[in-house]
Amino acid sequence: MSYLIHTEIDIDAPRQLVWDVLVDLDRHTDWNPFIRKIEGTIGPGEKLHMEPRTDDGRDHAFDPVVTEYVAGKSFAWTGNVLHRLIASGIHRFDLEDLSDGRCRVHHDEIFSGLLLPITILYAGGKTRRGFEEMNVALKGEVESRATA
Repeated sequence: MSYLIHTEIDIDAPRQLVWDVLVDLDRHTDWNPFIRKIEGTIGPGEKLHMEPRTDDGRDHAFDPVVTEYVAGKSFAWTGNVLHRLIASGIHRFDLEDLSDGRCRVHHDEIFSGLLLPITILYAGGKTRRGFEEMNVALKGEVESRATA
């Protein structure tokens, strides 16, 4: 059993610029209201450290691993609580070229594990709102760079 949170946003900029902003982890704290701290490198098998902040102002820390990576197109990290069978999440970004030189960002998380009902109850809505806030901030950051 799993639970999917899917969000998306269209950005008035080319896919490569969106990619460059997403993988520039050193600058995330300049624009990202959801992930307040992120360290590491987006690359195959890389371990990250991050601290997202939910809309209730609480920070959470975890150390996911980049489990999917297609340069310039998509990446995902997977994080577990204790063990993947207890609680696991796959956080994915897929960038889609639109016909007019814009980019659509698909921003998802698939939750699974024995604690799935508690995860959905406790974090489902907060996570969706965090993703939506991050998407809007990403759009603003990328579009401001595109016009600079």
